[in-house]
Amino acid sequence: MAQQPQRPPRAVALANGGVAASILVVVAAFGVAVSQSRPPSIAAFAPDVQQHAQQKGLQGQEGANALGAAGGGTPTPAPSPTPSPARAGANATPTPNPNAGRPALVRCYGSPPRQTEDPQSPPCKQSFQGDNGGATYPGVTRDTIYVAWPYFDKGLPPPDNHQVVIDLQNYFNAHFQLYGRQIKLVERPPTNTAFAQDTAQQQYSDADYIATQANPSGGIFASIGYAPEGGTAYYFNDRLATHGILSISSAALLRTEAQLAASVYTWNTVPGYDKVEANLGNLYCHQLKGGAPSYAGPPTPPATAWGPRKIAVYYETTTDNVAIDPQPLVSTLSACGVQVTAQALGSDSASNTAAVNQMQQNADTTVACLCAPGQLNTLMSSASNQAYFPEWLVSNEQFLTYDKGAQGYPASEQPHVIGIDFNNEVLDPQNQFWYRAVREMDSGATYAQTSQNIYSYYRYEELLLLASGIQQAGPDLTPQSFQQGLYATQFSNVGHGAAPYYQAAVSFGPGDHSFYDDAAAVWFDPSGNSYTTDQGNPGTYCYSHLGDRSADWTRPSPDFRQGQTCRGG
Repeated sequence: MAQQPQRPPRAVALANGGVAASILVVVAAFGVAVSQSRPPSIAAFAPDVQQHAQQKGLQGQEGANALGAAGGGTPTPAPSPTPSPARAGANATPTPNPNAGRPALVRCYGSPPRQTEDPQSPPCKQSFQGDNGGATYPGVTRDTIYVAWPYFDKGLPPPDNHQVVIDLQNYFNAHFQLYGRQIKLVERPPTNTAFAQDTAQQQYSDADYIATQANPSGGIFASIGYAPEGGTAYYFNDRLATHGILSISSAALLRTEAQLAASVYTWNTVPGYDKVEANLGNLYCHQLKGGAPSYAGPPTPPATAWGPRKIAVYYETTTDNVAIDPQPLVSTLSACGVQVTAQALGSDSASNTAAVNQMQQNADTTVACLCAPGQLNTLMSSASNQAYFPEWLVSNEQFLTYDKGAQGYPASEQPHVIGIDFNNEVLDPQNQFWYRAVREMDSGATYAQTSQNIYSYYRYEELLLLASGIQQAGPDLTPQSFQQGLYATQFSNVGHGAAPYYQAAVSFGPGDHSFYDDAAAVWFDPSGNSYTTDQGNPGTYCYSHLGDRSADWTRPSPDFRQGQTCRGG
């Protein structure tokens, strides 16, 4: 009998290319032990002022020039991490490196110099001379770093665009200092390729396959993200950690910051739910509390006016049998004098109708829903049927700030959606770095306005995090040196939260395995142009003050629809 899925221990944290699918033939089960050696003392990596040959032009290059992307500058090296000790039993003698003594050059951008034009890229490391040490960890050879790619080919959320991800792999190989190695993505379609909820057991099975069969000749070093799975993809990531494999995820997960950082193996772009909920609570406390509900619709007849703003908190309990935890939001609200009791949502229409009745009876003007878009849609439908049009307060904890989900909300409720999003602002195509990267690899690539675009952004961010950690680790690549390198890295964060890109501030450190440090204030415009979904589908999340971002919202009010301008670029 198959073992029943159980939630992994809290001590094991999560973090949630191109090899064709035809090579994913199961040859044999293999052990993950790989002999490794520390690099010889002659190995060195240092900045270099030489440049690559002229690279292909990109759309929107004038925006990059605004941040100094066109210039090489004088590179500033990041601190070099101390190589981790060789694993017990490693005694192989590395063969001579054919690249030893020859510089491997990459281009620097901006001032201070960073690795790519993207201001979220790490400080530039241009040249490497010496021996990279050969095989330093399972999935790491002298010339290759094997990375699993859970490849999705159908369903919703949007599936992978295969060629885009291959182009992104090639882009990071071309631009980052990988010490004579290249990232090679190994495709592995998950058990459920239609993006329906994968059970814990299915996620465990997929992780076990990646660890034992995806690359029988030498193992897997890391995996990019599993399907969003309503926040429960941590089952997959936790299982990878038991195999000693890194997971690099962009999904909002039902994990706290401490749980994310409890393991050297798990990394994410968005923060843990406690940080997300605290940011949402601070937005209410510092910007909305005490005011009139100016983003709500008309009050329910016979009332002719709303009372003072009053918040209600509801949470979903049907996410793969894991309840969303509302306590960080409730605690943040309580700290600023707002007393609220979080209410669980049922999955049937009767319970949603009852929830709306309770909101109306309590004179709630603002509803924070810690739930997935489908659940919020059901709740909104019940509210619309009862002529109840409150402010709907959302975050990216459950992908609520994804355009396609909000486009399906009742039209009468869409204009009243406000909240926060930790992801980078979705700009026009020429200012999206994932698209620039693809265009550099394939000048004939066009921006097809489909629902795949948001997932291409997620893949870009995962690979950016992965490539940053590999570069900052130095030639002796292990999960420990990956972590040590990121902890020691000071990202420049040039122009963060401002024109032309309005990007998030980013960093890592002890207790912090998530990339983004602050959130944007967002509102939904039912008639706005979406860059992440199908042509002809109006409706998009817009950004307060073009893309204002904050970690605590103690600054002056975002005034969500200030000027009615949707985005910064």
